[in-house]
Amino acid sequence: MGTPSSFQNIHRLTFTDTLERAGYVPLKPLEIVTLEIFFKNHHLVSLILKEKSKLIDSLDFAFDRNLETMLISWLDKILIKNRMSLSSLKIVKITGEIEKDSLSFQIAQSFKKALIL
Repeated sequence: MGTPSSFQNIHRLTFTDTLERAGYVPLKPLEIVTLEIFFKNHHLVSLILKEKSKLIDSLDFAFDRNLETMLISWLDKILIKNRMSLSSLKIVKITGEIEKDSLSFQIAQSFKKALIL
């Protein structure tokens, strides 16, 4: 539609200024962010965010059922907490105490494939 109007430019500046006054400081663009899905045991998972080898954040959660739902909701929480988007994730790894033929591993694999499209 062409270049933004003066009103659109003013609106952007005002919105950005309001965010800065409210204390919101956007994070610098990250290079390569890795999500590690680490199975501590059969019912405990950690979601670990790293930039290169530096730890950004991690969250632990327990599950009995609905692993796919838990992965989605906890990933949402960790991304929001760190002001990141899904597109920030470049690598997803599945590690820890899990058998490759278990249902939990297969769910995590499907989750990984859905994230890296």
